[in-house]
Amino acid sequence: MISYKNHPLAAISSGNKNRLRKSALSERLNLKEEFIEGNSIKISNQLLNNFSLLKKNVHLFYPISKNKEVNTWHIHKSINSNSTIYTSVYEKSKDKWQCVSFNPFVKYSKENKYPPTIKVKIPYENNKYNIKSDESKESSNSNSSIYFIDSNKKDSL
Repeated sequence: MISYKNHPLAAISSGNKNRLRKSALSERLNLKEEFIEGNSIKISNQLLNNFSLLKKNVHLFYPISKNKEVNTWHIHKSINSNSTIYTSVYEKSKDKWQCVSFNPFVKYSKENKYPPTIKVKIPYENNKYNIKSDESKESSNSNSSIYFIDSNKKDSL
């Protein structure tokens, strides 16, 4: 069992940060999902009760499910409509980290089971949808599709 007394200081001063990270991961892998989720809610509530994150720029790291990390999506959901949220994304092609922001209108599924979605109103005139697309070369190579739902009918554009 890891001693948490002066835990961060011990990692920095003695240079054993990688060993401590591996040990913490090993211990987390034995935790049950219910325990992680329950404590994630407690941690998120404690943070939100003690710090005002509304109308702020917030850099948030998101959980890697297989590593059984704290579910920070609770924080995201609580502040998404009133704050600007940023996260770090590693761009392999450029071999560097990028700071990106979230569009507050985009909805994300838990565990990334589904692609991000956004609800928009699409003009419908003369019995057809009035949509124009101006995709850049980069976005046209993606695997994304545009879907719309009308009277329980799903069509791909």
